[in-house]
Amino acid sequence: MFCPSCGAPAPEGTRFCSYCGGAIPAGGDAGAIPSGGGASPPPMTAPPPPPPVPMAGYPPVPRPKRSRTFVIVVVVVIVGILVVAAVGLYLIASSVPPVQVQNINIYAPDNVCGLNSNLIGFSGYNSSTSASTPLELEMPNYNSTACTIMTMTTNTTGFILSGIQEPLTIPGSGTAGMNVTIQSPGSDFNGNLNLVLT
Repeated sequence: MFCPSCGAPAPEGTRFCSYCGGAIPAGGDAGAIPSGGGASPPPMTAPPPPPPVPMAGYPPVPRPKRSRTFVIVVVVVIVGILVVAAVGLYLIASSVPPVQVQNINIYAPDNVCGLNSNLIGFSGYNSSTSASTPLELEMPNYNSTACTIMTMTTNTTGFILSGIQEPLTIPGSGTAGMNVTIQSPGSDFNGNLNLVLT
């Protein structure tokens, strides 16, 4: 038996063609193709093969290149950050005074007013190079009787003393303010300033 519509073979008793869906008339000779002639059924075609799957070892698919605009934006941002950092460092560096006296240490080799056995000192100060800074140092007397400070000098290189209030007499077991103007060195300094009393 053959389908009268498409000519495909059809088993005996089939009502519809399994290839084209056409109706097959009932009857032994319906749709039959006489032996020795007539059209042959069309060849059957196979479905197309699936697309090939990439094999391992093949190079990966390259990523799309970043646009030039993106690269320019990144460069501009980095340059901006560097400029801001440089300006910040400059401002910080310029805000630190070039002369930084950490402590003012006072010595009295001849133990005037008991200041050799009872060392005293003051917290330091900041200034510019070659700047003059007037100070009043509160000097104590550790003796029970009055004493007199005759001179004040410094052995710290670069500092110059002027306007010293000397001699300075301090009552027994009392204190007195000693005025002095200190000129800073002409170059950067960071350390202690030593004052020597006699």
